Amino acid sequence: MTLKIHQHDRFRMRKRFFAPAAVRRGGAATAEQPRATADGVPLEVPGDDTAEPEIKTDTGSENFQTQHLVLLCRDQSGTAGQYREKYMAAEKEFCGEIKSDRMTAFSILGAQVQLGGGRVEKSSFNQASGWNLAELIGWGGDTPLGHALAASVDHILAEASRLRQAGVPVGKLLLIVETDGEATDGEWWDRALPKVHKAEREEKLLVFPIGIGNVVPAINRISCKRPAAILKDDNIEGFYRWLAEVLGRVSRSRPGEEIELPPTDEWRRIKG
Repeated sequence: MTLKIHQHDRFRMRKRFFAPAAVRRGGAATAEQPRATADGVPLEVPGDDTAEPEIKTDTGSENFQTQHLVLLCRDQSGTAGQYREKYMAAEKEFCGEIKSDRMTAFSILGAQVQLGGGRVEKSSFNQASGWNLAELIGWGGDTPLGHALAASVDHILAEASRLRQAGVPVGKLLLIVETDGEATDGEWWDRALPKVHKAEREEKLLVFPIGIGNVVPAINRISCKRPAAILKDDNIEGFYRWLAEVLGRVSRSRPGEEIELPPTDEWRRIKG
C-alpha cells in the first residue's frame, strides 16, 4: 500500500549574488585595490565571473522543515474503558518511540479529537516532541461519531491552511479514526461522511478507520478509499507500534512522494 498527496506548497530557491567590494575615494566609488604580499606580488581578487561555491543541500534539513499533520479521532464511548490498561501501555511506548526519533519528533504535528458521552473535545496541534496522548478512561453514553468526524476534518484542514499562510511547508495529512463505528448522531453522521470523502478525493487528507471492540459494518463507510482495519485479538500495542513506524516514514518523505506502508499482519483483519 502506498500513500500519495499533492504538494500545495512550492518554495523558490533564491540565489545570492556578490559584487566586488567598493570604497569611496574622492567622492567616487572605485573598486578596492588588491592587497600585496610580502614579495610585492598582488593578491588575486576574484572578479564578477568567478564561480560561486557550490551550495550543498541536506535532504534531512529540507524534510525537517516540512510539517506533516496527524489527528487521532478517538472513541471514548465504551470500548475505551474496556481496554484502558492496554491503551495506557501502548500509548506510553508509542510516545516514547516517536520522541526518540528526532526527525519524527520535530516533523510531525499531532492533535486529538475525542468523543463519547454525548460530547466532542479537541486539542491543539503540537509537535510530537512534546506529545502525550490524553488518557482514555471511557466516557460511556452516546457516541457522536458524525460530529467528531466533521470536527476532525475541519480541525486538520484549518491547521494546514494556517501553516501554509505562515509560509510553513506542509506535507501529508493523516486522520486516524479509532472507533467501533457505531454513531448515535445520525444527522451529523450523514453530513460528516460527504465532508470526509470530499477531502479524500481531492487528496487533501488520508483517512484510516481503525476498528476496536465490537465493530459494526458502518465503520467501512468512514473512508471512501480504504476499508477499516480491525484490531485482531484487541492488539492495541501492535497497532500503535505500526503507527509509530508510519509516522517515521512520513516524516522522511518529500511532499508528493509515495511511501510504502509497513505491514499490518500483526494486528489487523478486514471486515466487509
